[in-house]
Amino acid sequence: MILNTFKKVEEHENISYFKDRSSPLSDWYEEIREVNFSDFSDEDLCKCVRQNLYLKYLLPFIIRKLNENPLAGEIFDGELIASLRNVDKEFWKTMKDEKEKICEIIRKNSIDLDEDIADDLMDLKNKLEC
Repeated sequence: MILNTFKKVEEHENISYFKDRSSPLSDWYEEIREVNFSDFSDEDLCKCVRQNLYLKYLLPFIIRKLNENPLAGEIFDGELIASLRNVDKEFWKTMKDEKEKICEIIRKNSIDLDEDIADDLMDLKNKLEC
């Protein structure tokens, strides 16, 4: 089974899904629940990172997006890579290959990244031990 939607991840992880109330976040989740991760917008990916939603399944798509555009983001340039700084350090210990790929993206593009996200990137580099 290819795990490329929230619905498929829920089934694989045996997570019961039910929409219990309406809120902007739950409405958004409902809208994209069956959308292929490769079709997520920059905004969707940033929300997923901020909400810590199925990151181990989304990281390949996030890495692909960052390789295409290290400044990917909806609200500001570099929002996607900057949002990764909030991911728990322990998570990265279980995702060594992905961690290295993120470090490589930062190394290759550090000159081009906006000064406004410099602190976020420094935090991320420290967390990833790049």
